[in-house]
Amino acid sequence: MMTFLERYQQGEEIAVWAELTAMGEQVMARGIRDDVRNVAMETMRRARVNIQTLGGEFRPPPRHTPGTIKALEKQLRGKLPFSLHAWWLHVGEVVLPGLVVFPLNPDALYRPQQPFYPPRRAWETSIEAWRRQLRAEGLGPEETEARMASAIAEFEAQDEENDILAELPFDPRPRHPLMPDPLAHAGIKDGTWNVLLPQPTADFLLENAGTGICFVPWLRQYFQAANKPALLPL
Repeated sequence: MMTFLERYQQGEEIAVWAELTAMGEQVMARGIRDDVRNVAMETMRRARVNIQTLGGEFRPPPRHTPGTIKALEKQLRGKLPFSLHAWWLHVGEVVLPGLVVFPLNPDALYRPQQPFYPPRRAWETSIEAWRRQLRAEGLGPEETEARMASAIAEFEAQDEENDILAELPFDPRPRHPLMPDPLAHAGIKDGTWNVLLPQPTADFLLENAGTGICFVPWLRQYFQAANKPALLPL
């Protein structure tokens, strides 16, 4: 029976990563973890070659990176995803059009605060004060309500969105910023896609990406979009 690495090397890149991702934390089992690690290392070796082929700005990881990762995992009391571990060992920091990945920086870790959402219709007091002001200025009831209609609709829509967001589970794990989000790429406002740590898995979801995509498939899509035959498959 072939190993995952052998299957990967024979062209089953997508299938292998899909299977490993579906296994969750089982990839840390003693009988399989070395094979999973080898797949991740080979994947990121190819990613590094592709980045060099595309001529991007490439800053290889410093020599002390293995020690930094070991210290980080000790601090986190858990393991990094194999794909991220391999990326930080083989690739490091990258700047390409559409692909900017931050380097490993334990000081960048942060714990988010649990979000607070105001109760429904908390805005009614302000709306009522505005209503009284408009009436005092001489507007009739119908004109007053027409003036306020769009603002009330926005507040009600925000209530609906908050209800949805409040139902989402909150994950208190630390985040490490991984790459700027599309708005940051466009220079509109700061924002990042993150990795939640620890994650003892093969790959990981890009937090804030909004598409439910993992790191390796995202890299694969990026290189495929470059449409250069010389690039290696991930």
